[in-house]
Amino acid sequence: MRSAPRTTSVLTAAFLIAFIAGRTSAQNIGATLQGLVTDEQHAVLPGVTVSITNVDTGITRTVVTDATGWYRAAALPPGSYQMAAELVGFVVYKRAGLTYTSGQ
Repeated sequence: MRSAPRTTSVLTAAFLIAFIAGRTSAQNIGATLQGLVTDEQHAVLPGVTVSITNVDTGITRTVVTDATGWYRAAALPPGSYQMAAELVGFVVYKRAGLTYTSGQ
């Protein structure tokens, strides 16, 4: 018995994840998580919903990639994070084990 051809692509997380510690100031406290989302052919993917969840608190921040495939979530408090990227027609991409600590 043959299986049906796979019709969904995987979100290749060329998910250039950069966890950047922000400056300690009144306007920007915490980390910034930003990156680029592409498919397997390295084409950028606009409109991808990226959910970033603080594992310790359960609080989720959601951002959407722009026309060039970039996303950015600023002022994330220190803690452990996991993220997921979703787009209709693609397999959900998940990543865990992202950690931001003060002074990093």
